[in-house]
Amino acid sequence: MSRREEISKDPERICRYHVACQGPVYVKNANIVGYCHLQQHPGYVTRTVLQTHRCVQKKCSFLEKYTECPYWRSREGYLERKKSEQLMQKIVLEKEEQEREEVKEKARQVANLYEEVLITSVLLKSDAKEYLIFYVSPNKTDDSKKYEAIVENLKDMYGEKYSFSLKHIKKDGEYINTKEYMSLTNGR
Repeated sequence: MSRREEISKDPERICRYHVACQGPVYVKNANIVGYCHLQQHPGYVTRTVLQTHRCVQKKCSFLEKYTECPYWRSREGYLERKKSEQLMQKIVLEKEEQEREEVKEKARQVANLYEEVLITSVLLKSDAKEYLIFYVSPNKTDDSKKYEAIVENLKDMYGEKYSFSLKHIKKDGEYINTKEYMSLTNGR
């Protein structure tokens, strides 16, 4: 029976191994995850050595993985869960972006009732319950009350799902008007 088979057969057994970069030490079989064939420091590889040397990240060709070791199975499970979580996060972000664009378009449609109002952007606050709708108008004052019908129409469209707030854009602490906004953004 090879040493590798011995290790996988009895994971709780503690044996003396020549561990890479450490020399002979007593190690539990379950902590042996592979063998390093690099001439400078050949020997068994423990979880600690694997992480310290970053063998997996470097994709070291000298590492012989003992794939039957529980460490590799748990690592694969972890990587699959992480990949799944990242995919779910991406889907959620895409959905939020799509919905934000939809809210922006609907706000612009409602704002078309007021020829002088320009919706510049829409931001979903971090609590994911309130949209901030940024706009400019011909006035250099906070005239959001004048355009409250925009918010009311959006509330009618979305019900209780979200709340909406109008925010007149400022530059250097002062409200800017439509003309200034157009010159700052080159008419976009």
